[in-house]
Amino acid sequence: MFIASPLLLPAAAAAAPVPTMEYVDPQGTFKLQVPKGWQQVNLVPGTGILASWYDPANRGSDTLVVYAAPTAAASTRELGTAQEVGEALAGVSPGGSLQQWGSDRRSKGREYITTQVRFTGVSAGLFGAVLDIRCCVVAEGQKYTLRISSKADNIEGNAGWYQTVNRIVQSFQRAAAGRARQCFKPRASSTVAAEVAGPAAKAADNYPIVDIREQCKELRARVCKETLAGGLIYVSGGDLQHRNGADVYYKFRPSSDFAYLTGVTEPGFACLLDPETQRFTLVAPKVPEDAAVWWGGLPSLDQLAEQAGAAACIYTEDLPQYVQQHHSDVQTLHILPGDDPQQQAQLLGLPHFAQHQQQAVQQLAGLQALQAVQSSSTGSTAGRSSSTSQQIQLSTAFLESTLHRCRATKTAAEVGCLMEASRGSAAAHKAMWAACKPGLKEYQLEAAFAHAAGQAGLMQLGYPCIVGAGANGAILHYERNSATVKPNDLVLVDAGAEFRHYTADITRTFPASGKFTAQQRDIYDVVLSMQQHALSQIQPGASWADIQQSTRQLLLQQLQQLGLVKGSADALTDAGIDRVFMPHGLGHFLGLDVHDVSDVGPVPQRLQAGHVITVEPGLYFMPLLLQRAFNDPKQAPLLVKPAVEALLDMGGVRIEDNVLVTDSGHFNLTMAAGMPKEAAEIEAYMAAHNASCSSN
Repeated sequence: MFIASPLLLPAAAAAAPVPTMEYVDPQGTFKLQVPKGWQQVNLVPGTGILASWYDPANRGSDTLVVYAAPTAAASTRELGTAQEVGEALAGVSPGGSLQQWGSDRRSKGREYITTQVRFTGVSAGLFGAVLDIRCCVVAEGQKYTLRISSKADNIEGNAGWYQTVNRIVQSFQRAAAGRARQCFKPRASSTVAAEVAGPAAKAADNYPIVDIREQCKELRARVCKETLAGGLIYVSGGDLQHRNGADVYYKFRPSSDFAYLTGVTEPGFACLLDPETQRFTLVAPKVPEDAAVWWGGLPSLDQLAEQAGAAACIYTEDLPQYVQQHHSDVQTLHILPGDDPQQQAQLLGLPHFAQHQQQAVQQLAGLQALQAVQSSSTGSTAGRSSSTSQQIQLSTAFLESTLHRCRATKTAAEVGCLMEASRGSAAAHKAMWAACKPGLKEYQLEAAFAHAAGQAGLMQLGYPCIVGAGANGAILHYERNSATVKPNDLVLVDAGAEFRHYTADITRTFPASGKFTAQQRDIYDVVLSMQQHALSQIQPGASWADIQQSTRQLLLQQLQQLGLVKGSADALTDAGIDRVFMPHGLGHFLGLDVHDVSDVGPVPQRLQAGHVITVEPGLYFMPLLLQRAFNDPKQAPLLVKPAVEALLDMGGVRIEDNVLVTDSGHFNLTMAAGMPKEAAEIEAYMAAHNASCSSN
């Protein structure tokens, strides 16, 4: 249907329009009418979202968003015809179908293209069907997009709703050019695909890589501000760990807390931090001179201090004397549980030159006894200052919880590290797709990932790669990676690499042949719909438990539609059928650790801006769990056993993205890194880059 004006339906009195009120952008960019009672969320700089609202009564479905597109345009005609724009918008997500489109229309110095797109299936989540009314507005040489969404049941036949939409669209006005905010530099491309990709890529630019010294200085300041117990902070980076033989060690990685505070990557180091003054002292091992022959020498103390941005660098053996001289009034040394002297003494196989840290902590613990000996050897202690008899107590009560609380919310610099890890890891995943062919071993795909990650500048993996072909995809932490990839296998790969020890954690499932079978595509689309449903709810204040529960309900609904389970939704939920097919959680914190820390553990409770989380729904056919369910009198009647058993060889599907919670929603790092996840995108990539697939 062709509509010759931005009015999507003729005015009608059958239903009253929603009351609106005027909103004026504080930045002076625009103004428009907004439904009364709708709540506004905060802006995300650089994403192209100028303002966003939602209806608390219909959370997740009724939304209004104003975007500034990354293009300059003098006329809507530069964007293509109204139908072309509408068709492109309909293709943004699976299940989109263009219903109506309106020609460009000039009004008060503005031009419009208005489209109505119906989304079902994957993109509609639990809502059955969603209608998006998207209006492209060109005003004063800048393009804007208004998107108004609701459940189809709320819109279809509701003339009052369309009157409200018309009022919103027609009320949009560009501010005077002198006051307008330029969110994006003009770009030559005017395709809708570029519009969709542009904001994510541009948003990534808001998280640049900064000097490691400045990055860690900001993080130390956070920790100092949160440390209310007084005293000094001492954190060890750890030592080389013995692997085998006399002198073979595992590749070193510093403890995550030490990396957080210092950015130092060498073994045997520690740091001392004064929360009151924020004075940062690096503590270095004094290695034997001959170590330079075998491992290379260390820079001088001054050079080490400069490289780390420290006020000073000292040898571990000088630590007690340094504390006496510079922190004579300190009574408490805050250490992590793993740095406790008794635990340190139990470590075995440490190289000889790296034992100084353990000794230094023990020396501090024995400082009082040492001074008592010194006092008695010099005669009476009368008249001595209190600093001469300094007592230092070791405490593990506060530091760990303080660090975990600080690490839970990421700074822009930390997000930059995660973004860089995501870029390299995404490239490595795609390199593996290009290398895959039936007959390879799983470990050969792992090698392709590690090689590409290294080529991208990522020197270490964040965790052992999981490369599960066929039935191995149903083993959650499968690390053997020794099986042969067969022609009709799905291959589940969970792999990520580190940048500055911040790791990506990306999972994709792809067909070894380059083409999903019909059954594989059905299962894949279920998992994709679960992830998109979960992503649509991520915003500050959201309950992670609620997101997970609604995602599990969607899983059960989709399993019913596929004929794998039967019964009412309540019966399926009460019997725990969802956990037969998805026994793990929906996601976890991500950062310096793949299962990162927070003051509530590795799994979020209520989302906050600055959280970085994984969103990783899955659907698996695990012989053990299914056999238990078939034998369970409560679960067995709800399973369609022949249909389920027919899929046992498929293994499983998991799709995992890394997501930053922002002030007004979320930013998907994995998608911004260019990591495809639509089934058609994966097939197209493999056909274009994999010779064995393109010849199929």
